[in-house]
Amino acid sequence: MYNYGPVNTSGGTFYKRLGLIAEDERKFKDAVKHFENGENSEALLLFKDLIINYSESEYAKKAFYYIMLVFEDFDKNGMNEAAEIRGEDYKKNYHAEKERRKRLREDALEYFREIKSSLNADNVLMDRVDVHLLYWLERNDRRSETEAKYDELISSDIPNELKDGLIFNKALYYIHRKNNIDGAIALLLDLANKDNDISESARDQLIALGDAERPLTPPSPQATQTLDEGEATLVFENYPNPFNPATTFSFHLPETGHFVLKIYDIRGREVVTLVDRELMKGSHEEIWSGQDNFGMATASGVYICQLSYQGKIFRKKILLAR
Repeated sequence: MYNYGPVNTSGGTFYKRLGLIAEDERKFKDAVKHFENGENSEALLLFKDLIINYSESEYAKKAFYYIMLVFEDFDKNGMNEAAEIRGEDYKKNYHAEKERRKRLREDALEYFREIKSSLNADNVLMDRVDVHLLYWLERNDRRSETEAKYDELISSDIPNELKDGLIFNKALYYIHRKNNIDGAIALLLDLANKDNDISESARDQLIALGDAERPLTPPSPQATQTLDEGEATLVFENYPNPFNPATTFSFHLPETGHFVLKIYDIRGREVVTLVDRELMKGSHEEIWSGQDNFGMATASGVYICQLSYQGKIFRKKILLAR
Protein backbone atom coordinates (compact mmCIF):
# COMPACT_ATOMS: atom_id res chain seq x y z
CA MET A 1 0.00 0.00 0.00
CA TYR A 2 1.35 3.41 -0.95
CA ASN A 3 -0.08 6.06 1.38
CA TYR A 4 1.66 9.33 0.54
CA GLY A 5 -0.89 11.63 2.19
CA PRO A 6 -2.34 14.88 0.80
CA VAL A 7 -0.15 17.31 -1.12
CA ASN A 8 -0.88 20.94 -2.03
CA THR A 9 -0.52 21.33 -5.81
CA SER A 10 -1.71 24.91 -6.16
CA GLY A 11 1.74 26.01 -7.32
CA GLY A 12 1.47 24.26 -10.69
CA THR A 13 0.40 27.37 -12.63
CA PHE A 14 3.14 29.44 -10.96
CA TYR A 15 5.80 26.99 -12.12
CA LYS A 16 4.50 27.11 -15.69
CA ARG A 17 4.68 30.91 -15.73
CA LEU A 18 8.36 30.61 -14.90
CA GLY A 19 8.84 28.21 -17.80
CA LEU A 20 9.34 25.26 -15.48
CA ILE A 21 7.49 21.95 -15.47
CA ALA A 22 5.29 21.45 -12.40
CA GLU A 23 5.84 18.30 -10.37
CA ASP A 24 2.53 16.70 -11.40
CA GLU A 25 3.28 17.18 -15.09
CA ARG A 26 6.81 15.83 -14.67
CA LYS A 27 5.57 12.71 -12.90
CA PHE A 28 2.93 12.14 -15.57
CA LYS A 29 5.44 12.44 -18.41
CA ASP A 30 7.87 10.14 -16.61
CA ALA A 31 5.11 7.57 -16.09
CA VAL A 32 4.09 7.67 -19.76
CA LYS A 33 7.73 7.30 -20.79
CA HIS A 34 8.09 4.23 -18.55
CA PHE A 35 4.95 2.77 -20.15
CA GLU A 36 6.21 3.43 -23.68
CA ASN A 37 9.51 1.73 -22.76
CA GLY A 38 7.68 -1.34 -21.47
CA GLU A 39 8.51 -0.54 -17.84
CA ASN A 40 4.97 -1.13 -16.64
CA SER A 41 5.64 -1.61 -12.92
CA GLU A 42 7.46 1.72 -12.71
CA ALA A 43 4.64 3.39 -14.64
CA LEU A 44 1.99 2.04 -12.26
CA LEU A 45 3.85 3.38 -9.21
CA LEU A 46 4.04 6.88 -10.69
CA PHE A 47 0.40 6.89 -11.83
CA LYS A 48 -0.66 5.79 -8.34
CA ASP A 49 1.44 8.61 -6.85
CA LEU A 50 -0.30 11.11 -9.14
CA ILE A 51 -3.78 9.99 -8.14
CA ILE A 52 -3.02 9.95 -4.41
CA ASN A 53 -0.90 13.08 -4.13
CA TYR A 54 -2.16 15.28 -6.97
CA SER A 55 -5.88 14.50 -7.07
CA GLU A 56 -6.81 18.00 -8.23
CA SER A 57 -4.44 17.84 -11.20
CA GLU A 58 -5.56 17.20 -14.77
CA TYR A 59 -2.71 14.68 -14.98
CA ALA A 60 -4.18 12.61 -12.17
CA LYS A 61 -7.37 12.26 -14.21
CA LYS A 62 -5.38 11.27 -17.31
CA ALA A 63 -3.57 8.62 -15.28
CA PHE A 64 -6.67 6.39 -15.15
CA TYR A 65 -6.68 5.96 -18.92
CA TYR A 66 -3.03 4.95 -18.97
CA ILE A 67 -3.44 2.56 -16.06
CA MET A 68 -5.93 0.58 -18.13
CA LEU A 69 -3.45 0.55 -21.02
CA VAL A 70 -0.71 -0.72 -18.70
CA PHE A 71 -2.79 -3.65 -17.45
CA GLU A 72 -3.89 -4.38 -21.01
CA ASP A 73 -0.22 -4.35 -22.08
CA PHE A 74 0.66 -6.80 -19.30
CA ASP A 75 -2.18 -8.99 -20.58
CA LYS A 76 -1.26 -8.87 -24.28
CA ASN A 77 2.46 -9.47 -23.80
CA GLY A 78 1.84 -12.76 -22.04
CA MET A 79 -0.76 -13.85 -24.60
CA ASN A 80 1.57 -13.09 -27.51
CA GLU A 81 4.30 -15.19 -25.91
CA ALA A 82 1.84 -18.03 -25.36
CA ALA A 83 0.66 -17.90 -28.99
CA GLU A 84 4.21 -18.47 -30.27
CA ILE A 85 4.44 -21.87 -28.57
CA ARG A 86 2.93 -25.01 -30.10
CA GLY A 87 2.38 -28.68 -29.23
CA GLU A 88 2.57 -30.03 -25.68
CA ASP A 89 4.56 -27.03 -24.55
CA TYR A 90 1.71 -24.85 -25.80
CA LYS A 91 -0.78 -26.77 -23.65
CA LYS A 92 1.42 -26.37 -20.58
CA ASN A 93 1.96 -22.72 -21.35
CA TYR A 94 -1.77 -22.22 -21.96
CA HIS A 95 -2.70 -23.33 -18.45
CA ALA A 96 0.16 -21.33 -16.96
CA GLU A 97 -1.06 -18.33 -18.93
CA LYS A 98 -4.58 -18.67 -17.52
CA GLU A 99 -3.11 -18.57 -14.01
CA ARG A 100 -0.97 -15.56 -14.92
CA ARG A 101 -3.99 -13.65 -16.19
CA LYS A 102 -5.92 -14.57 -13.04
CA ARG A 103 -3.10 -13.13 -10.89
CA LEU A 104 -3.02 -10.04 -13.08
CA ARG A 105 -6.73 -9.41 -12.46
CA GLU A 106 -6.20 -9.85 -8.73
CA ASP A 107 -3.22 -7.46 -8.79
CA ALA A 108 -5.29 -4.83 -10.60
CA LEU A 109 -8.05 -5.09 -8.01
CA GLU A 110 -5.57 -4.75 -5.16
CA TYR A 111 -3.94 -1.79 -6.93
CA PHE A 112 -7.17 0.21 -6.89
CA ARG A 113 -8.02 -0.91 -3.36
CA GLU A 114 -4.71 0.54 -2.21
CA ILE A 115 -5.48 3.81 -3.97
CA LYS A 116 -8.96 3.99 -2.44
CA SER A 117 -7.65 3.35 1.07
CA SER A 118 -5.15 6.21 0.61
CA LEU A 119 -7.77 8.81 -0.36
CA ASN A 120 -10.14 10.81 1.81
CA ALA A 121 -13.82 9.91 1.38
CA ASP A 122 -14.57 13.28 -0.24
CA ASN A 123 -11.65 13.13 -2.69
CA VAL A 124 -12.59 14.45 -6.15
CA LEU A 125 -11.33 11.22 -7.77
CA MET A 126 -13.16 8.77 -5.51
CA ASP A 127 -15.94 8.13 -8.06
CA ARG A 128 -13.34 7.26 -10.70
CA VAL A 129 -11.55 4.91 -8.33
CA ASP A 130 -14.86 3.22 -7.43
CA VAL A 131 -15.71 2.70 -11.11
CA HIS A 132 -12.38 0.97 -11.65
CA LEU A 133 -12.87 -1.09 -8.50
CA LEU A 134 -16.23 -2.21 -9.84
CA TYR A 135 -14.65 -3.18 -13.16
CA TRP A 136 -11.99 -5.35 -11.53
CA LEU A 137 -14.40 -6.85 -8.99
CA GLU A 138 -16.46 -8.11 -11.90
CA ARG A 139 -13.39 -9.29 -13.81
CA ASN A 140 -12.39 -11.28 -10.71
CA ASP A 141 -15.91 -12.73 -10.42
CA ARG A 142 -16.41 -11.36 -6.88
CA ARG A 143 -20.17 -11.58 -7.25
CA SER A 144 -21.48 -10.37 -3.90
CA GLU A 145 -18.98 -7.50 -3.80
CA THR A 146 -19.76 -6.62 -7.42
CA GLU A 147 -23.49 -6.28 -6.89
CA ALA A 148 -22.98 -4.32 -3.68
CA LYS A 149 -20.64 -1.91 -5.50
CA TYR A 150 -23.18 -1.47 -8.33
CA ASP A 151 -25.90 -0.58 -5.82
CA GLU A 152 -23.58 1.76 -3.92
CA LEU A 153 -22.56 3.69 -7.05
CA ILE A 154 -26.03 3.83 -8.63
CA SER A 155 -27.52 5.25 -5.43
CA SER A 156 -24.73 7.80 -4.99
CA ASP A 157 -24.66 11.40 -6.21
CA ILE A 158 -23.03 10.89 -9.62
CA PRO A 159 -23.84 12.35 -13.08
CA ASN A 160 -26.88 10.83 -14.80
CA GLU A 161 -24.78 9.73 -17.78
CA LEU A 162 -22.54 7.63 -15.57
CA LYS A 163 -25.50 6.35 -13.53
CA ASP A 164 -27.31 5.13 -16.67
CA GLY A 165 -24.11 3.45 -17.86
CA LEU A 166 -23.81 1.63 -14.56
CA ILE A 167 -27.46 0.53 -14.70
CA PHE A 168 -26.85 -0.85 -18.21
CA ASN A 169 -23.75 -2.68 -16.99
CA LYS A 170 -25.68 -4.12 -14.06
CA ALA A 171 -28.29 -5.45 -16.50
CA LEU A 172 -25.54 -7.18 -18.51
CA TYR A 173 -24.09 -8.51 -15.27
CA TYR A 174 -27.47 -10.00 -14.38
CA ILE A 175 -27.71 -11.62 -17.82
CA HIS A 176 -24.23 -13.06 -18.22
CA ARG A 177 -23.10 -13.76 -14.65
CA LYS A 178 -26.21 -14.27 -12.52
CA ASN A 179 -28.76 -15.51 -15.07
CA ASN A 180 -31.26 -13.05 -13.57
CA ILE A 181 -33.14 -12.25 -16.78
CA ASP A 182 -36.17 -10.72 -15.06
CA GLY A 183 -33.96 -8.35 -13.10
CA ALA A 184 -32.09 -7.38 -16.26
CA ILE A 185 -35.29 -6.70 -18.20
CA ALA A 186 -36.58 -4.39 -15.44
CA LEU A 187 -33.37 -2.34 -15.60
CA LEU A 188 -33.29 -2.26 -19.41
CA LEU A 189 -36.93 -1.18 -19.71
CA ASP A 190 -36.22 1.82 -17.50
CA LEU A 191 -33.24 2.80 -19.69
CA ALA A 192 -35.07 2.16 -22.97
CA ASN A 193 -37.68 4.79 -22.08
CA LYS A 194 -35.03 7.50 -21.79
CA ASP A 195 -33.52 9.53 -24.63
CA ASN A 196 -29.73 9.18 -24.59
CA ASP A 197 -26.92 7.11 -26.11
CA ILE A 198 -27.51 4.17 -23.80
CA SER A 199 -31.24 3.96 -24.61
CA GLU A 200 -30.55 2.48 -28.06
CA SER A 201 -28.25 -0.16 -26.58
CA ALA A 202 -30.88 -0.99 -23.95
CA ARG A 203 -33.50 -1.47 -26.67
CA ASP A 204 -31.11 -3.65 -28.70
CA GLN A 205 -30.45 -5.77 -25.62
CA LEU A 206 -34.18 -6.19 -24.97
CA ILE A 207 -34.64 -7.34 -28.57
CA ALA A 208 -31.75 -9.78 -28.15
CA LEU A 209 -33.34 -11.22 -25.01
CA GLY A 210 -36.59 -11.74 -26.88
CA ASP A 211 -34.98 -13.24 -29.98
CA ALA A 212 -31.34 -14.20 -29.50
CA GLU A 213 -30.94 -15.27 -33.13
CA ARG A 214 -32.12 -11.98 -34.64
CA PRO A 215 -29.24 -10.69 -36.85
CA LEU A 216 -28.02 -7.17 -36.17
CA THR A 217 -26.91 -4.66 -38.79
CA PRO A 218 -23.76 -6.13 -40.42
CA PRO A 219 -20.73 -3.92 -41.04
CA SER A 220 -20.30 -5.22 -44.60
CA PRO A 221 -22.45 -6.80 -47.35
CA GLN A 222 -21.16 -10.34 -46.74
CA ALA A 223 -23.64 -12.83 -45.29
CA THR A 224 -23.90 -13.20 -41.55
CA GLN A 225 -24.11 -16.63 -39.92
CA THR A 226 -24.91 -16.96 -36.26
CA LEU A 227 -22.86 -19.53 -34.38
CA ASP A 228 -25.13 -22.35 -33.25
CA GLU A 229 -25.28 -23.35 -29.62
CA GLY A 230 -22.70 -26.07 -29.00
CA GLU A 231 -20.39 -24.78 -31.72
CA ALA A 232 -19.18 -21.75 -29.78
CA THR A 233 -20.57 -19.30 -27.29
CA LEU A 234 -19.76 -15.61 -27.17
CA VAL A 235 -20.63 -13.35 -24.26
CA PHE A 236 -20.26 -9.58 -24.58
CA GLU A 237 -19.81 -7.55 -21.42
CA ASN A 238 -19.67 -3.83 -22.12
CA TYR A 239 -18.57 -1.33 -19.47
CA PRO A 240 -19.47 2.14 -20.77
CA ASN A 241 -18.47 5.03 -18.56
CA PRO A 242 -17.07 8.50 -19.22
CA PHE A 243 -13.99 7.92 -17.06
CA ASN A 244 -12.44 4.85 -18.62
CA PRO A 245 -13.92 3.19 -21.70
CA ALA A 246 -13.20 -0.52 -21.74
CA THR A 247 -15.02 -3.51 -23.15
CA THR A 248 -14.38 -7.07 -22.03
CA PHE A 249 -15.19 -9.86 -24.48
CA SER A 250 -15.58 -13.32 -22.94
CA PHE A 251 -16.01 -16.36 -25.14
CA HIS A 252 -15.80 -20.15 -24.98
CA LEU A 253 -14.44 -22.24 -27.85
CA PRO A 254 -15.34 -25.96 -28.04
CA GLU A 255 -12.33 -26.78 -30.24
CA THR A 256 -8.87 -25.37 -30.90
CA GLY A 257 -8.93 -23.27 -34.06
CA HIS A 258 -8.19 -19.98 -35.78
CA PHE A 259 -10.12 -17.14 -34.18
CA VAL A 260 -10.57 -13.56 -35.37
CA LEU A 261 -12.13 -10.75 -33.31
CA LYS A 262 -12.52 -7.31 -34.93
CA ILE A 263 -14.30 -4.04 -34.18
CA TYR A 264 -16.04 -2.03 -36.94
CA ASP A 265 -17.69 1.36 -36.85
CA ILE A 266 -21.35 1.71 -37.75
CA ARG A 267 -20.43 2.34 -41.42
CA GLY A 268 -18.59 -0.94 -41.71
CA ARG A 269 -15.02 0.39 -41.54
CA GLU A 270 -12.54 -1.68 -39.55
CA VAL A 271 -11.46 0.04 -36.33
CA VAL A 272 -9.18 -2.54 -34.73
CA THR A 273 -8.22 -6.21 -34.87
CA LEU A 274 -8.11 -7.60 -31.33
CA VAL A 275 -7.37 -11.25 -32.11
CA ASP A 276 -6.18 -13.03 -35.25
CA ARG A 277 -4.51 -16.27 -34.22
CA GLU A 278 -5.06 -19.86 -33.20
CA LEU A 279 -6.65 -20.31 -29.78
CA MET A 280 -7.02 -23.47 -27.75
CA LYS A 281 -10.45 -24.72 -26.80
CA GLY A 282 -11.83 -23.36 -23.56
CA SER A 283 -12.65 -19.97 -22.10
CA HIS A 284 -10.88 -16.77 -23.17
CA GLU A 285 -11.10 -13.01 -22.55
CA GLU A 286 -10.01 -9.98 -24.54
CA ILE A 287 -10.11 -6.29 -23.58
CA TRP A 288 -10.70 -3.36 -25.91
CA SER A 289 -9.67 -0.06 -24.34
CA GLY A 290 -11.24 2.08 -27.07
CA GLN A 291 -8.22 2.47 -29.37
CA ASP A 292 -7.98 1.80 -33.10
CA ASN A 293 -5.27 -0.09 -35.02
CA PHE A 294 -3.04 3.00 -34.87
CA GLY A 295 -3.32 3.43 -31.09
CA MET A 296 -5.63 6.44 -31.40
CA ALA A 297 -8.65 6.89 -29.11
CA THR A 298 -11.99 6.28 -30.84
CA ALA A 299 -15.08 8.44 -30.45
CA SER A 300 -18.10 7.57 -28.32
CA GLY A 301 -20.86 5.73 -30.14
CA VAL A 302 -22.16 2.37 -31.32
CA TYR A 303 -19.68 -0.11 -32.78
CA ILE A 304 -20.00 -3.61 -34.18
CA CYS A 305 -17.94 -6.51 -32.89
CA GLN A 306 -17.34 -9.36 -35.36
CA LEU A 307 -16.20 -12.83 -34.36
CA SER A 308 -14.98 -15.28 -37.03
CA TYR A 309 -14.51 -18.92 -36.06
CA GLN A 310 -14.74 -22.23 -37.95
CA GLY A 311 -15.88 -20.49 -41.14
CA LYS A 312 -18.78 -18.73 -39.45
CA ILE A 313 -19.36 -15.12 -38.44
CA PHE A 314 -21.18 -13.63 -35.46
CA ARG A 315 -21.81 -9.90 -35.04
CA LYS A 316 -23.23 -7.74 -32.29
CA LYS A 317 -23.53 -4.03 -31.47
CA ILE A 318 -21.64 -2.61 -28.52
CA LEU A 319 -21.63 0.84 -26.94
CA LEU A 320 -18.50 2.88 -26.25
CA ALA A 321 -19.08 5.88 -23.98
CA ARG A 322 -16.46 8.39 -22.86
